[in-house]
Amino acid sequence: MMEGIIIILSAPWAGFLGKKMVLLYRERGLLRTNYRGRTITPALGPVLLLGYLPVLALAAWFNPGRAHQLMAVTLVFMGVFLLGLWDDLLTDPVSGFKGHLGALINGEVTGGLLKMIIAGAVGLIFAAALPGQLKDKILAILLLALSANGLNLLDRQPGRALKAFFLGSLLLPVLTGSGEPLRLLLPLLVPALVVAPLDLGERAMLGDSGANLLGAALGVAALYHPSFSARLLTVLFWLAVHIYAEFFSISRLIERNLFLRYLDRLGCNNDD
Repeated sequence: MMEGIIIILSAPWAGFLGKKMVLLYRERGLLRTNYRGRTITPALGPVLLLGYLPVLALAAWFNPGRAHQLMAVTLVFMGVFLLGLWDDLLTDPVSGFKGHLGALINGEVTGGLLKMIIAGAVGLIFAAALPGQLKDKILAILLLALSANGLNLLDRQPGRALKAFFLGSLLLPVLTGSGEPLRLLLPLLVPALVVAPLDLGERAMLGDSGANLLGAALGVAALYHPSFSARLLTVLFWLAVHIYAEFFSISRLIERNLFLRYLDRLGCNNDD
């Protein structure tokens, strides 16, 4: 009951934070150029996290039996959020696994490489808190990392990553046959819906902090599927997305498909 009230109240809270965050970025001169050359604010991730944390805190207080699980989830979400915010505010000269590993071979350490190392450590801690065999824990680490970064790969145009998150949030409760994914994702769905007009209207970017957070949430939610094979297929799906993105353009793929192009542009500001 109390969780539901807090989730409802998170809508105006997220709306207030979103507007204030845009103003804060502009006042500090923290701006980025988007794909159309427009100067907008860089990261809505803090709004999503600040909308979500009160729900997690309340759930832990009113249901101590879930506190251990919620602490592990909070660690993951805080970790991927902070690493994403690092990318939002500091720009690396290279991108992609090839770029960061290539820089390392040349004796350079990039923020992206450090992000991979820290994300791996956070994933290990999270997996240690999960029940199951070693293979389940290894799969959980892969699913979490690939899902978090996979949604970030989609965040190249306004609303694209958010739409993928909304679709995943609708499908996972059905595919897993459990209400737990929705219970986990709903407190993020509300602030994500509230800030969507800022992203779609090109007033602010979702940013790595937001995309990583939403992707990690989808990864954690997918762990509720009882079938190891289904979780493995999800890992293979995200792995395929990463491999494709290393060699080809996801945006070009979407543009060539009439249905995907329609979804991609739905709700966006298409004025030139």
